[in-house]
Amino acid sequence: MKRMLLPGLLAASLAAALIVPVPAAGQTKLVQARESGQPAAVDAGGRFDHPVTVNVVGARLGDVLAHIAAQADLGLVYGSDIVPVDRRITLRVQSMPALDALERALAGTDITVTPVGRDQVVLAKRVAAAEPAAPVRVQTGSVAGRVLEAETEMPITAAAVSLVGTRWRTLTGADGRYRIDDVAPGEYTLRVERLGYEEATRRILIPGGQTVQADFVLTRAPAEIDAVVVTVTGEQRVRELGHVVGRIDADAVVRTGPVSSVSELLNARVPGLNVYNTSGTVGGEVNVRIRSPNSIQLSSFPIVIVDGVRYNSFQEVTGGLTSFQIEPTSRLNDLNPNDIESIEVVKGPSATALYGTDAANGVIVIKTKAGQPGPARWRAYARAGITEIPDPRSPDVYWGWQSRAGSCTLYNVALGTCTQDSVTVLPSPYDDPDLTIFAAKPRWEYGVNVSGGTDALRYYFSADFDEATGPLQLPPAMAKQWRETRGGAKLAAEHLEPNREERLNLRANMVAILGASATLRVNAAYTEGETRNISLDAGNPYVRWAEQVTPDGDPYGGASPLNVFTRSSTETVNRFTGSAIAEWRPAPWLQTRAVVGVDLPSTHRYTFAPRDMQRNYEGSVSEIRSKVQSTSAEVGATATFGFGRILSRTSVGAQYVRHYRNELTVSGDNLRPGGASIIDAARQSITQSYSEAVTLGSYVEQVFGLDDRLFLTGAVRADGASTFGNPYDPAFYPRAGISWVASEEPFMPRIPGLDNLRLRYSYGAAGQQPTPGMRRRAYQSLTVNLEGQTNPAVITIRLPSPDLRPEKVKEHEFGFDASAFAGRLQLDLTWNRRKTEDQITTVTLPPGLRNVYANIGLIEGRGFEARLVGRVVDRDDVTLDVIFNHSTSTSEVVELGGQVAVYSTASSLVEGFPLGARFMRPILSYEDKNGDGIIGPDEVVMGDTAVYMGKGTPGNTQSLTAALGLFNQRVRFSALFERRGDFMQVDQISYYGRTKLRAAVDPTAPLEEQAEVIATYLGAPPGQSGASYTFMAPGDFIRLREASVAFDLPNAWARAARLSSATVTLSGRNLALWTDFPGADPESARPFRYQGGVAMNIPQARSWIVRVDLGF
Repeated sequence: MKRMLLPGLLAASLAAALIVPVPAAGQTKLVQARESGQPAAVDAGGRFDHPVTVNVVGARLGDVLAHIAAQADLGLVYGSDIVPVDRRITLRVQSMPALDALERALAGTDITVTPVGRDQVVLAKRVAAAEPAAPVRVQTGSVAGRVLEAETEMPITAAAVSLVGTRWRTLTGADGRYRIDDVAPGEYTLRVERLGYEEATRRILIPGGQTVQADFVLTRAPAEIDAVVVTVTGEQRVRELGHVVGRIDADAVVRTGPVSSVSELLNARVPGLNVYNTSGTVGGEVNVRIRSPNSIQLSSFPIVIVDGVRYNSFQEVTGGLTSFQIEPTSRLNDLNPNDIESIEVVKGPSATALYGTDAANGVIVIKTKAGQPGPARWRAYARAGITEIPDPRSPDVYWGWQSRAGSCTLYNVALGTCTQDSVTVLPSPYDDPDLTIFAAKPRWEYGVNVSGGTDALRYYFSADFDEATGPLQLPPAMAKQWRETRGGAKLAAEHLEPNREERLNLRANMVAILGASATLRVNAAYTEGETRNISLDAGNPYVRWAEQVTPDGDPYGGASPLNVFTRSSTETVNRFTGSAIAEWRPAPWLQTRAVVGVDLPSTHRYTFAPRDMQRNYEGSVSEIRSKVQSTSAEVGATATFGFGRILSRTSVGAQYVRHYRNELTVSGDNLRPGGASIIDAARQSITQSYSEAVTLGSYVEQVFGLDDRLFLTGAVRADGASTFGNPYDPAFYPRAGISWVASEEPFMPRIPGLDNLRLRYSYGAAGQQPTPGMRRRAYQSLTVNLEGQTNPAVITIRLPSPDLRPEKVKEHEFGFDASAFAGRLQLDLTWNRRKTEDQITTVTLPPGLRNVYANIGLIEGRGFEARLVGRVVDRDDVTLDVIFNHSTSTSEVVELGGQVAVYSTASSLVEGFPLGARFMRPILSYEDKNGDGIIGPDEVVMGDTAVYMGKGTPGNTQSLTAALGLFNQRVRFSALFERRGDFMQVDQISYYGRTKLRAAVDPTAPLEEQAEVIATYLGAPPGQSGASYTFMAPGDFIRLREASVAFDLPNAWARAARLSSATVTLSGRNLALWTDFPGADPESARPFRYQGGVAMNIPQARSWIVRVDLGF
C-alpha cells in the first residue's frame, strides 16, 4: 500500500489509513516559475508514467500537485497566478500514471499538462479548442495508440476512446489498439473509459496531415468498498463501516425511468426498503418501511433528512384517513425527484444509533444537486403521459329473485325467510364506458435547471411544474342524470375529475469556498401544491356495496359515485425548506461542521359535500388548517491522526431537533341552499390540536484503523427529550462496529477472480419517542341526560402516564461484501437481529378506570438481505447489467406484559406469532344434512379458537433490474420486476360484498364455496371478536414495475439544434401483474403502523410516459 507523504493532505484525507512525516525541503522537485520558451522533446524513458496513489477530500490543489510530483520524482513548472493552488479538490486514484493523475487533479480548470524531457512537467493556460469545421476542406489528422492494464500490462479490449465533446469515438480491439481518423486539426481532450477501470484523459494537439500517438495505462477503479457515504459525523468510506448502506443514484434513474415522485424513486431499489402505495390514485398517502415494524403504538416510518435537515415526511392519521374518510396526502412526495443527486438508506439501529431518538425505524438521507465550476450548463425536460387502471378485476354481482323486494340469498333461503325463483347476473359497471368510474387521464411535467459557477462560488437553480389527473371520473351516464335532474346545471370540475394534483417546485443551492479552509453550503426549496383526493373508506365506489345493488338501481349500490364524487376534498400546501452547512478546517488534523435548517409545511384541506347531493342530504363542510415547524441544528468536530500504521479519528457533536404542530379544524353541517362555507352551516364545531416535542442529543465516536484494512468503531449518544415542556429521562444509545477488508491482508491466499472481500459487524441501539399526547390524560366530550335535560359532559378515557419512556430498539447486524472479475460482479449479504424494549402498550385497567399507556412488552425481529450486481455481457457496443435484490423480514411478539392477546384478521397481537399476524375462525366441517343442495348455518361447524393464517405484510421481497445498452450506450433498455410474498391478504368481498360470489346466491354452486359464504355470517370465536371467518388468500404477486427505452440523439443532430445533448425516453409503470390472489390487486391496501390492511382500494394505476431531456 502506498504511503501518504505530505502533511498538507492530512486535513482532507480523514479516511486515509497511514500518515508519515513530510519529506525534507528539496526532496520534491517543485518549481514555480513563469512559462517561457518552447518545451523540450519528451523522453520516452521519463518518470511520467510512474504510478502514484492519492486519496484526499477537500485538499488544496497546490498540495495535491506537490504530492503527485513527490511520488513520481517530477519537477512542476508553473506560475501561482496561473494555477489556482488554493482550490479545494477531492481526488481518489490508485496506481495511476503521474501525468494522468495531474490531469485528473486539474480537471475543471483551464490548465494543460505538458511533459518536458525526462522529469519536468509544464502547467500552462489552455488554448481554446478549435471547432471542427465541417464544410471547409482542410487536411485532417489522426490519433492512434494502445490501452494497457497497469498491473499486468495486458491489452484492454473494448475500451471506449473518444474526443470529448465531439462525434469522434471508437473502441479498442483485442490487442488494445485504437485509431481515430479524419479529425479536424485542433486541441482536444482524449478520454478512455472501461468498466472496472479509472477513466483517463489527456490533452492532445492534432495537426493536419499527421497521426498523434497517445498510449494509455488504465488502473483498476476503486472498489465499491472505497465509495464515500454521508454519516452523522461526516463523510466516511464504505470500507470503514460495520453496517450496510443502501444507495440510489437518483439522477440516472429519474432521467430514464417512469419516476414522478420520491416514493417511486425509492421503490424496489434497496433490499429491506418497502414502499406501500395505498391505491392507484395520484397524490395519495405512501407508507415507507425499512425492514419489519418495531412498535405497536408508534409509527413505522423512517426519519428523512434532506441536505442535513429533518424533513417532515409522514403524517400519521388515526386509522389512516382524515375526517370525511379522505385519503391523506403524502408529504414525502413534496420533494422534486429531479433535484435529487443521491439517496442513502441507513437501515437499522446498528447504523442509526448516532441519529438518536426516533431513528429506530431507519434513516433516509437525501442529497440534492450542487453545481460544478464552469460555464452555465442548462438542462430542460418535459414529460407527457397517461394514467389508467389496467384491469379493475371486479366481479359481477349475483341477484336472487323472489316475490318480494330485495335479493334472496342462500343464507336467507336456509333460514326460511325467502323462496328463490331464479338467479340473475348483474354485470360489473367497469365494462360499460357509460357507467365506469375509470378513464385514462393525462399527466404533464415541465422543468428546467441551470448549474455552474467558479472555484469560489457554485450554484444550482431549478424550477419544476407537475400536473396529473387521476384515472377516475364521474361516469358519463351519471353526470348526465345529475344535470337532467337539476335543470341542466353544470357539474364542477372537481366532481367530474375527483382526483387531481398540481405541484410547483423551486430550488436554489449554492456552495461558497471561503478561503483555503472553509466551505458554506446554502440550500433552499419552496413547494406549492394542490391535491384533490377521494374517499377510500368502505363506501368508496370500488367496493360497490354489492349487497345493495339491484337490477334496476345504481350498479354501485350504496357507494354510488354520485354520492362519493360530489363530495370533494382539496388540500393545498405551501412549504419552505432551507439549510446552511458550514465546514471549517482550522488545522490540518481538525475538521468542524455546523448545520442549521428549518422545514415549514403549512396545509389547508377543504372538504365539501353540497346540500342535496343525494336525496334529503343536508350538506356538510370542513376546513383543516395545519402549521408545522421543524427546526434542526447540529455542531460537530472530527480530529484525525496517523501513527504509523494506525489511523485514529475522534468525532464529537450535538444535535437539536424541535417539532411543533398546530392544527385547527372547523366543520359544519345543514348548509343553506347553495352554501359552501362554514358560515352557511346551521351547526358548527371547532377543535384544535397542538403538540411540541424537543430533542437535544450529544454523541462521541472513536474509530481506529489498522493498515487501512481493519477498522474498529465505538460510539455513544445521549438524548434528552421533552413534550409540552415535560422532560423525559435521558436515554443512551451505544454503537459498535468492526470492518475487515480480508482480501487485502498479505497472509490471505489469492482467489482467482476475487477483487475484494470485506467482513463486517455492527451493534447499536436507537429509540422512538412517544407521541406528545401519550403522557397526558385523555378526555372525551359527550352529552348526558340529567333530570330530563341534556347537558354537556367530559369523561376520562385514558389515565396519564408521566413516567412513559421512549421505546428502545437494539440491533445486531453482520454480513460481508465481495467483488469479483474486475468489478463485474458485486455481492452483499446481511443478517440482522432486533429487539424492542420498553415497548409502549395500552394497559386495560379495572372497570371504571379505563386504560393507560405503559412501557411493557417485548418485540423481536430478524431479517436477511442480499444484493447482487453483475455485468453479464460486456462486448463491443453491447452491455447487459443485472441487479437482484432479496430480503426477508419479520417481527415477533415475545411478551405482552400480561395483557390479553388480540386476535384479528388484520391486527393480531399474540405472543409467539408475527406482529400484525392474521388470525381467523376456521371451518371444521360442513354437511348438507337435509340433502336440499344448500348449506345452511346449522350445517357448518366452526372452530372455537382462531387459527394463524399468515403474516399481514410481505415477509419477503425480491426485485430484478435488467439494463441493456446498445451502440455505445446511445440506446438503453431497462426493466424492473418486483415480487412480494409470504403474506395473506383480505379480499374486499369480505366487506359488503358477499353477493359478488356465486356461492352466496346460486344453489348450483359447489357446497364447499357455499360453506365459506355461510361461515362469514357465524361470527367470531368467544373472546376473539376480531377473528371472524373472512375471505383471505395468499397475496403473493409479481409486477412489472418499470420498463423504459432511452435514445441519445446523434451529436450532429444535437449540434444542429445548438444543444450539447438530447435524450428521448419512452417508459411505463405497473405494466403487468401476475398473482393468484382472487381480488383485484393485493397491493392496494392501507398498511397502518404494523397492520397489513385490506385489499379494498382502487388498483395500482398504469402509466405511459414520454420524456425529452435537452442539455445546452
